Amino acid sequence: MDWKKDIAASEKGESLIEILASLVLLSIIIVPFMAFFTGSSQSASTSERIMDATYLAQMKMEQEIHSGSGTYEVCEPASNYYVYIERNDTDLPPGLERILVSVFTDENCRGRAEAQLETIVQIGSGGGEK
Repeated sequence: MDWKKDIAASEKGESLIEILASLVLLSIIIVPFMAFFTGSSQSASTSERIMDATYLAQMKMEQEIHSGSGTYEVCEPASNYYVYIERNDTDLPPGLERILVSVFTDENCRGRAEAQLETIVQIGSGGGEK
């Protein structure tokens, strides 16, 4: 009977090695999930930035289409971005103009554009797209 008491006494609680082993296994499972959530958060933030820039580019393009005609380049601040607008008729048939709208985070309108739209409009017909 004494040997049964000895076995029961030795199995009380958990040893430090068992606790450490369970923590190691738990961390092996949790770490990949943490990396996944971090990546998802960064992706969502990038998508939001690109959507904001694209919306701004669309808004500026609409303004340019309905603003008349003329050849010019301008870099102007708008919201948290800088918008580069180029309007010209180079290499186009008479009566057409190219409008380019690019959205940058750099105040010099250089580097990688967050969003860019380009269209060709017919001038002299109310500014409508061709």
